[in-house]
Amino acid sequence: TIGDGSEMVFVNGNIYFFFGTTISGQNQLGVVKLNSNGSTDTTFGNAGFKYYPWSGSIGARPVNMTLDEYNRVSIGFDVSDTTRDWGLMRICVEP
Repeated sequence: TIGDGSEMVFVNGNIYFFFGTTISGQNQLGVVKLNSNGSTDTTFGNAGFKYYPWSGSIGARPVNMTLDEYNRVSIGFDVSDTTRDWGLMRICVEP
């Protein structure tokens, strides 16, 4: 668990950094792919970034991630506002 809600995973030698963000008032999970030298891999998504909206108005931040043998990342979310709650999302970062 990372306190600020961000985490990195390594898939097939590639680095993916996950973070929570808000774009135009919509809560999103952001993913950036980094090259081995730390620069953004601009061939991934839109200039190196992909965003996955989190429905509703509840603020969500990723707090725990696991990677399976099919390169799918399962992300646990803290989706607390006035109550304690959680969410789960799974994405495939590489085919």
